[in-house]
Amino acid sequence: MMLLQIYVFVFLTFWKNNKMRIFHCLLRRPCLNNLQVHPYQKYSFICSHLPTRQFSQAHEMFILLNTRTFYSQTLRNAPEKFLQTMSNPLHSCVHFMSGSGSEHVDLKRWKLIKRLFSTFLFGSTLIITIFVKRKRQKNIRELLQDCDVLPHDSNYSENMVFTSYKGYIIPQNLFLKGIMRDLMGFKVREDDIFVVSFPKTGTTWVQELVYVIATDLDFNAAQAKNLEQRFPFIEFFYPGLKIIEKTSSPRFLKSHLPYTLLPPEAQQIKPKIVYIMRNPKDVLVSYYHFLRMVKEISYKGSFEEFFKSFLDGKIPYGPIWKHYLEWWEHRNDENVLFLFYEDLHKDIVASVKKIADFLGKSLTEEEIERIAYHCSFQQMAKNPSVNYSHWDDLDVRNKNEAEFMRKGIVGDWKNYFTKEMNQVMDEWIEEKFQSEETGLFFCYDL
Repeated sequence: MMLLQIYVFVFLTFWKNNKMRIFHCLLRRPCLNNLQVHPYQKYSFICSHLPTRQFSQAHEMFILLNTRTFYSQTLRNAPEKFLQTMSNPLHSCVHFMSGSGSEHVDLKRWKLIKRLFSTFLFGSTLIITIFVKRKRQKNIRELLQDCDVLPHDSNYSENMVFTSYKGYIIPQNLFLKGIMRDLMGFKVREDDIFVVSFPKTGTTWVQELVYVIATDLDFNAAQAKNLEQRFPFIEFFYPGLKIIEKTSSPRFLKSHLPYTLLPPEAQQIKPKIVYIMRNPKDVLVSYYHFLRMVKEISYKGSFEEFFKSFLDGKIPYGPIWKHYLEWWEHRNDENVLFLFYEDLHKDIVASVKKIADFLGKSLTEEEIERIAYHCSFQQMAKNPSVNYSHWDDLDVRNKNEAEFMRKGIVGDWKNYFTKEMNQVMDEWIEEKFQSEETGLFFCYDL
C-alpha cells in the first residue's frame, strides 16, 4: 500500500518570552499508532493533509487534552474542546486547543499581517515595474524622435534594425544606446586627427598610415595596442565617448559618419580630417563580405540582393552617393585631406608624403620607405595589431566567412559582377555622381 505522508505542524504560542515555537514533523501513516505530541501549555495546533476518515482508520489513536500532557484515548471519546475544521473535502485541519483561546486570535492577527504585507509587496513591485517600463518607453521615444524606424530586413540578424535619419541609414542601436545624442555634445580638440570614410573604402589602411606618421614612426607603440584602442571608432560602444574624452592629446579618431552628422564642434573647431574614397564597385563587393562576416549583423542575403540594396541606398551609412558628395564639397577645406584608395595602390610613397605634409611632418626617404613597407597589405594582413584577429577571440566574426583583411586589391568587382550588373551600375554611377558636373571620377582597375 502506498505510503501516506502527514505533515504535522505544531504551533505553540507565547511562553514567558512571548515567542511562538513551531515544530514540523513528517510522519507516515504507520507512525500514527505511535504518534506522540510533546506537552505544551495552553495552546497546541496540529494540521494534517489527510481526510478525517484516516484518523478513524488509524487505530489506537487517542488524544487527551491537558494543560501539561497528552494521554491516549479513543477519538470518539475525545474531550469537547476537540475541534475539527475542513478547508475542503480532501484536506482537514485538526485543532487541539485548551485554555482561553487568546493565542488563536493572535495567530489570526499574524496571518492578517502576513497577507497585508504580501499584498503591499506585490502591489509595490507591480507599480515599480510599470513605472520603469513607461520611463524606458519614454526614453526610447525621445532617442528616436528625429528618425524613422525602418521595417526589419530579414537578410540581417534579428537585432539589426535600421533607422532613416536625415537622409541616411543608421543602425538603431546608435540611437538606443544614446551614442548619436552624445556625439552632438562631444568636445572636439584642435589637435584631434580624424579618419573618416564610408565603410570598406580603405579606412584601416589610412588609420595605420596616419598613426605611424603622426607619432614619428613609433612602431613599438603601434604594436603594443590594437588599432581599436589606438584609433577608437567614435560611433562604437567600445571604448565609448566618455573614455575617448579623457584620452590625452593628440587623439586619433575614426568615424563613418557623413559630414553633417559629425559632432558640431568638428565643423567649428576644424580639426584635421582625412577622408578616404574608393570606387563604388569594389566597395559593394567588400561591404557584402564584411556584413556577412560580422556576427552581430550576419547578412545572409545573396549577392544579387545586396547589389540591389546597395544601389537603392538601403545599407548601413548609405546611401553612398550622398555620403561621398557631401564630403566631396569640402575637399578644398584647409583642414580636410582627400585620398583615393586606388592612389594608395598606384603610388604609396606619394600618398605617404601627402599625408605627412598635411600633418606637418617632415620625413626622409628612408622613413617613407619604412612606412610604406609597414603599411603594405601583406604586412598588415599578418599584423595582429591591425588585422582584427582579436575579433575571433571575442567571437565577433563568423569564422566561416572571409577574414577582415580579405584581398586589398583594385578591380575585385570583376569576379562578382555580371555584364548586366556592370551596365546597370555604370548608369547608376553616372546618374548619382554626375561626374561631369561634380568632377568626381573613379578608377575601377589598375
